[in-house]
Formats: sequence, C-alpha cells, structure tokens
Amino acid sequence: MLTAILYITDVAAQQNYIPYYQTVAKAEVCVSQHRYDTAMSLYRNALSSVEYPHNKDIRNAYVCAAILNDTDFLFDPQPPYFGRISVSAFSKLPLFSKYDSLPKWNRVKVLSDSFLLISEQSINWEYVRLIDSLCKEDQKP
Repeated sequence: MLTAILYITDVAAQQNYIPYYQTVAKAEVCVSQHRYDTAMSLYRNALSSVEYPHNKDIRNAYVCAAILNDTDFLFDPQPPYFGRISVSAFSKLPLFSKYDSLPKWNRVKVLSDSFLLISEQSINWEYVRLIDSLCKEDQKP
C-alpha cells in the first residue's frame, strides 16, 4: 500500500513538469526564430508554473529580458526562483553591461549573490559526495 501511494505521488509530481517542459520547448523555438517577446512570455509562464525551474531556463529568460530591455523582469527580486543563479555573472556579458550603472541592477546582483551564499551554506556536502560516489559505483560495468 505504501509503495503504491509513493508511486502515485511520484507520478503526480512528475506530471506537473510536463506542461513546464512543453512551454520551455516552445520558448526555445521562439528564441531560435528571434521572437523574443513571445519567448519571454512563455518563459514567464513556465517559470511561475513550477516550484523548481531549471537554472538553464532561468538564464535563458534573463537573456531574453535583456534583449527586450524588460527591466520589470530583470530587477524583480521577488519570484521564487530568484537567487538560484548568480545575477552578478550576467554583468560580465556585454548584453548586460548597459545595466551596470543602474542602482536597481546592483541591488539585484547583491541580493542574488546573498541568496546563493545562503543556499550553498545549507547544502550537506558530505551527503552530495556520498550520492556522487554511489552513482559512480553504480555506473561501473
């Protein structure tokens, strides 16, 4: 009975990400076609539809926002996925250099880095190493 409940819960949790993946795939097609406004709309929907969006998708949304000069997205420290990636790293890219002189951008960079630092401190690195070693053992022929 317990196994059935866990299986059903696991399947239900996975099903929540199917629309997310479909929306992200549509957004990536729009980016390849240089339709950044449509891609940005799709990324907004995808990122808000799940609890843990992929970092790659968050980064892609930031790039689309910079291309569109969507400061509402770029300067918003409120979404649940904020702090999952380093906004400071974006400043090294030429596309984002136009925001370096803006106080709001600097505030977002500091907040993002602070969230990342807190997240990294809460990670149980010993457990991560254990899981990694088990995965390596499991992959041996």
